[in-house]
Amino acid sequence: MPGIIMDGTSMTGGRQPGDHQHFEGSVSITPPRERAGASSQNNGSYSNGPPHDNHATQGPNSSLENSLPPELVHISQGFFSLGPLINRATQQCWNDLTELINELADAHASSLNPSSHTSSSVTTTNGKHSAGQSGENLQKKMRILDFAQAKRADFIKILVLSQWSRRAADVSRLIDLQAFIRMRYDSYNGAILSIGEMKRDLIRAQTANPDLTMALEVLSTGRVAAMQERQFIPPKPLTPKMMLRVLRKINRTIRTRLVLHDNIPSAFSDYLVHDGRVTFRVPTEFEIDLSIAHEDHSSQFFSVDIRFLFSPSPPIPAGRLLDDLHNRVNTILMRSGLMGCYSFLHNLVLSNKITVLFHQAIELARSHWVDNLRVELVHRTLVVQYWVNKAGAKSWIEIGIKSGRVKDQIPDASAAKSPSLSIRWMRDNKETDSKDITFDTEILSMESILRSVTSLHSSHLLHSAYVILCQGRLYANGALFIGLQTSMTEPGDCFLDLQLTKGRNLKVLIEPVSGTMILRPTPLLLNRHDNDRNAERPEINDIIIRISRLRSAAVVEELESLACTLGWETVNPRGITSEDLRRAFSPNVLRFILFRRKSWKPNWVIAYTCGMDGDNWWVIQLRGKERPGASPNDRGPFSLQFTHKITGKFGGLQDRLNYASFGQLKYALSGMITIHANSRYLSEFHEIHHFPPAQNLLLGADLQVPSLFICFRSRSLPLSLRVSPMLKAERNPSIKDTIRLSFQGIDPSTQNGVMVAYGHLTKQIKDAAGLVAPLDPLISFHPKGTRFMMRFLVPVGQPMIIQLLCRLQQLERIIYTLELLKLKGFKPKSVTLSRVKFSYSADENTLASINFSYHEQALSSVPDPLTLLSSRTPLMVLHLSIDFHPRNPHRRIKESLTATLNGCRFEVGLDVALQLLTITLPMLRAVDHISTYPHVGLPGGSRFQVTARSAKVYHIRYPSARQSFYMNVGLRRDHVVWILKDITTTSTKADRATLETRLKERIYDARGDGWQGLGNGAIADTENVGNLLSVLDEVMMEHILGKRTLGSDNTRPSGGPGSGNEPHISNNEEDTNKAGMGQQGVVGKPALGTKATEAKDKGAAQGGVKRAAKTSQDARPNERVDFITID
Repeated sequence: MPGIIMDGTSMTGGRQPGDHQHFEGSVSITPPRERAGASSQNNGSYSNGPPHDNHATQGPNSSLENSLPPELVHISQGFFSLGPLINRATQQCWNDLTELINELADAHASSLNPSSHTSSSVTTTNGKHSAGQSGENLQKKMRILDFAQAKRADFIKILVLSQWSRRAADVSRLIDLQAFIRMRYDSYNGAILSIGEMKRDLIRAQTANPDLTMALEVLSTGRVAAMQERQFIPPKPLTPKMMLRVLRKINRTIRTRLVLHDNIPSAFSDYLVHDGRVTFRVPTEFEIDLSIAHEDHSSQFFSVDIRFLFSPSPPIPAGRLLDDLHNRVNTILMRSGLMGCYSFLHNLVLSNKITVLFHQAIELARSHWVDNLRVELVHRTLVVQYWVNKAGAKSWIEIGIKSGRVKDQIPDASAAKSPSLSIRWMRDNKETDSKDITFDTEILSMESILRSVTSLHSSHLLHSAYVILCQGRLYANGALFIGLQTSMTEPGDCFLDLQLTKGRNLKVLIEPVSGTMILRPTPLLLNRHDNDRNAERPEINDIIIRISRLRSAAVVEELESLACTLGWETVNPRGITSEDLRRAFSPNVLRFILFRRKSWKPNWVIAYTCGMDGDNWWVIQLRGKERPGASPNDRGPFSLQFTHKITGKFGGLQDRLNYASFGQLKYALSGMITIHANSRYLSEFHEIHHFPPAQNLLLGADLQVPSLFICFRSRSLPLSLRVSPMLKAERNPSIKDTIRLSFQGIDPSTQNGVMVAYGHLTKQIKDAAGLVAPLDPLISFHPKGTRFMMRFLVPVGQPMIIQLLCRLQQLERIIYTLELLKLKGFKPKSVTLSRVKFSYSADENTLASINFSYHEQALSSVPDPLTLLSSRTPLMVLHLSIDFHPRNPHRRIKESLTATLNGCRFEVGLDVALQLLTITLPMLRAVDHISTYPHVGLPGGSRFQVTARSAKVYHIRYPSARQSFYMNVGLRRDHVVWILKDITTTSTKADRATLETRLKERIYDARGDGWQGLGNGAIADTENVGNLLSVLDEVMMEHILGKRTLGSDNTRPSGGPGSGNEPHISNNEEDTNKAGMGQQGVVGKPALGTKATEAKDKGAAQGGVKRAAKTSQDARPNERVDFITID
């Protein structure tokens, strides 16, 4: 800008003709002609006469115009215009003002918040109150004043510059004059310097003064007296023989001297004396030939030839350079001997080697290592930095000369080591041992050195990554393969080979020129996941992170592909609370994916996590409301209720994933969900112990689902988990208290989980396997009868503990029933959890089955544990019933026996019912025999009727004879007997004296086979009650037919089945067994139902129903009974 002047001078630029002169502030221009006239007055010549005519014609100053000096050089560099400065200052002021206004507006908007309002009255410094001035307003005003003050100072500076620039023309002339003076000063100094140099150069041109005295003597006498004459006799020419003798003498002299006199350095220990010289050889460095000129051992050696022994080595050109080298060597040999000669040549060779390596490095930096190599030669140290474009700490090598001196060691010439060429390696800005670097000092190759260094560096990076990866459980336990190959010379042979999954591999290499890490996965499509590159991370950490993320992406991609193909559903993690997910998994988890199947319960999912410590499967139980009609991915939001890692040391992917292995994995994961669901459900019941807890349930090495062991004691179960009626607490349990619950796969038809419960019995049940297996698929017994197995089908994720407890209690009742049947001598035919079929006599028609019906509470499919524990109602109520073969005589009292089974405790009712089967069988057989015996000539309407008030009380009526009898079970002398009484009214008996006489003679006062009359009735053994009934029927038939006796020649009318003589059973059902049974149980061993076995156990059968028979006499007449009508 005008007015700003740089202090430099320049010879460039020009000015218009004319010169500027300043006189008291005025400016005038002196024409060149006037300046020429002025100069001619000082340097011209004057005459007394007028000027010559020629000069008159040319003008007064025309002769001096060409001799004038040139114009002063005008200096224009460093001058700037004032206008752009003013424009820039104005624009900057405007920008700052706009920014200030915007900031004040933003501050004003924030101050409008009611919470930030302050009082409108502010106390000033003089104590007065200023209304309408808040703290924000004062701060705004201060900022405006500061801005105005700063800009005012800037514009004042511009004003000063503008006033000063008005005299820019005068200053410019002053600058031109100052530049002219400086140029003249420089010219004067240059002239003085040139004269001095010329004077020094003329010294060589000086010639000594001639010696005139000696010249006169030589010219006059022809000789110089001061110079003595010496006569030399030329030697004889040497013959080859003489030359050979001389060379041998020189060899001998050299050997003697080297052995006896000279101090030979250790590096010169390898020498050869030949051809009149000695050749010292220093491997990988040089050879030098030395010889002697005198026989004296103190004389010096002289250099004959020098050869370098390394390649590539610079040639030594013949001529002045070689002569100078020999002269230098000879001088050193004269002063320092062989030690100095070796030291000189050794250092010369080391310097040459460094120079050769420097030139090779330069060539590499210009060729295929371009932009990746930085070469610098500092004194005699070659510094080569490789991988220059790599971020982070730098790496380089330094090739220099190592002195060989040890620090803090006393100098000793004999023990001193000679300098050597060495390499210093700085790896990642840290000095590293360089002993493994391949450095051949004989064949110099900078490329080989760099390849060796980069190989070692790559090996270090890959080995460090290998060590870190092997510390993770994934590669440490051999689940996936990892291998490392390193090299000390070839960087391309250094790589890290590892498995991402069983089907996908990765090779990690370091590019030798640029140092870039290369990940080469198989397949190559995985490269799209390698996008996490951070130059600021440490290199080894970057390798680990990139490998980890690439591996996680490969695993998730492979797993998700297989899962979707096989019908698995991917659960969107956004439907789950993110904080729960962060807390659920360990911090080293890189990626995770959630799966489920349609057949699983919606609150259970499976998670697969990926990390370098291993891949793991997790079981997750969710808590949340399900929206009706929502897909599994949209049911939420969910929160995590339970998470557990189920793989443990096994890891997630033991073998290569394919459709077959993933199918096995489906069963294993479904089993783990089912086992966890039951374990979690059991943990709510503190009375039921189980092992292991949910936190210890892990998959086995072969995808084996662990079993759950449950301690089952029915007597210790809460009331809400028991089956009513309950078994006696004092009896020994029939099932051992350890139940093993195991998962056995998926049912293909229902897609439900198959759960099997294994248990042991306290007592052996013979033939249990044959009784159960063909009929009940839900339970089976071991052939030895000591173990059992129960099968359950439940949806995956739904607990089945309630079903298990119910079925175990059902099994206890079935086992008790089997034990009781065998104790009484009955033979079981088939067994299920709902029915026991057995035979209690040798007759094939004496088949019966006890049915077990359980009435459950109105509960949900999976009742809440807290709801169950708070309930005082049994879980199930048992109702027993009994069925018989269509030809079984007990079919007539089916309802009575059913009422007996359900009338008391389970054990009492079952025991009494089975005893009654034995007691009532002979009587009912007799009734069947009487009903099926043909009667001939019976008048119409005559019938034989039996009414069963209970299983122990019967009314026998003969309607045609208007005769009734009462028959019940009773006790006589502690034996069970049948008691027959005549209950016909007295008025009726008065009309039938003959019948009464016959009954008294034939029955009441008589004695028969197994029966005896009592005067007004009769008693009979349980086995022989049929004889009593037969005699009774004979007497009644005789009375009805009007005959005295019933012969044995089949005089009865013909009849039989199908002829109208079959008994008729009414539809009335017995309600209860109030009059027939007491509350005490029946003890004693029951009798068999056949005559062959009845006699054997007669005493046991009679004692077993003592109390039952005693209580049968109390039957009430208004009881509901069964009516059995017999023709």
